[in-house]
Amino acid sequence: MDRSTTRVRSSLIFVAILVVALAGIAARPPGFLSTFWPANAILLGILLRNPRSFAPIGLAVGGAALLTADLATGSPVQRAFELNAINLVGVTTGLIAANLLGCFPRRISETKYTTRIFVVSVLASFTAGSASALRTQLHEGSGAGTELVGWFFADLCTYLIVLPILLSAPPFDHVRRTFGPSVRQNLRLRRVAQILLPLAALLACLPLALEVQGALALLLPMPALLWCAMRVSLFSTSLLAAGWSAWALIMAGQGRLALADPVHLLSEGVTTRISVILMALSPIAVAVATGAQRRAERELQRIAECDALTGTLSRHAFWTQSQELLDTQHTARKSIAVMMLDLDHFKSINDNLGHLTGDSVLEQFGNTLLATTEGLGLSGRLGGEEFAVAAADCTFEEAIALAERIRQRQEAHSRSIRGFAGTVSIGVAWVDQAMAEMDALLDIADTAMYQAKREGRNLVVAVDLYMAR
Repeated sequence: MDRSTTRVRSSLIFVAILVVALAGIAARPPGFLSTFWPANAILLGILLRNPRSFAPIGLAVGGAALLTADLATGSPVQRAFELNAINLVGVTTGLIAANLLGCFPRRISETKYTTRIFVVSVLASFTAGSASALRTQLHEGSGAGTELVGWFFADLCTYLIVLPILLSAPPFDHVRRTFGPSVRQNLRLRRVAQILLPLAALLACLPLALEVQGALALLLPMPALLWCAMRVSLFSTSLLAAGWSAWALIMAGQGRLALADPVHLLSEGVTTRISVILMALSPIAVAVATGAQRRAERELQRIAECDALTGTLSRHAFWTQSQELLDTQHTARKSIAVMMLDLDHFKSINDNLGHLTGDSVLEQFGNTLLATTEGLGLSGRLGGEEFAVAAADCTFEEAIALAERIRQRQEAHSRSIRGFAGTVSIGVAWVDQAMAEMDALLDIADTAMYQAKREGRNLVVAVDLYMAR
């Protein structure tokens, strides 16, 4: 990591932690520590998503931001240093525990990582609570046990609320694609309804909780949160669970939910935090399980639809999906190009070099085809050494250019086949207004492909059906 990058990241961490710490201080009840203190968890989450080499610098910068926030709001110097040293003890323990358990990926999505988050959170909270208990014992001579329990559950609550958000957040490129030029495609009416309905149900619980009050107020959002967990991503679920949890903690700390008995404020505060922890973990667990089920379903679908050797669509899957694509283009009266591709001299390669080499050639060509057509169209293996491609919304020239890229890339790979030209012959059928039947287009492309074979192989022959009319 170069110095300029380090400076930029350090500045961002300082500002982020400072702002969050100031917000936590502003929201705390008079005479008590903050009801909801996410700064430690945010600092740990940021460091877990960055290289290990950045951890010492990040810890120092985060500690400076925490200290600045306390001093800026009038906290005594000694108290500010002691409390923020305790904060850093917890964050450092979390980092060490995470490294011992195995590094987290850039984005968590599996059950084992949620278990690791829980273990890291418990260890970080316990060490910070122990340090706080020691401080209390040294200053006051008693109350260490109460301080340990109170600090432990306060920290554990914020870690379990905040870390799932930071560790499941999508990378910036994903966000840019989602909210970029294709935002209209991503935000279809049905998809928007799936998100907004459970969100509306969750928001409706806010005024109800203030009216109901008592322990029931904390349980009101559970059905809505579980509904969200089954409809949206782990990241979105974590955000919603965190939003509700933070609101509940702040309202409870201010006495607006009437959860706490002033005589037993600490025990009630611990009970409230335990309730919030359980409430926040439940939808996150459901979201993780739902995500795992969706990934398993997608993998099963991929296995069912894809050719095992080449990774392209199977014959049936290609025909089905390309016909759906053709129907869409036909209805919209838009263009489509269909290609038939056949590997040259493949039988000779199989007979002379063996089936393992032949399979290797097919696998390599499948990779080339997928890489070249990614985002541009469908590609499938129809059988043997014969493949097909369907590309929508392209001009005749663009269709030829795509076919040429496939041919040239395969030609470059074929030079490594011992004495045999594993090139590809391609036939292209393009029409400006898609016809209704895929079979007809495939037949025309197949005829063009055989013409390429007759003219010497390793060629592209294209037919413009608009000009042929």
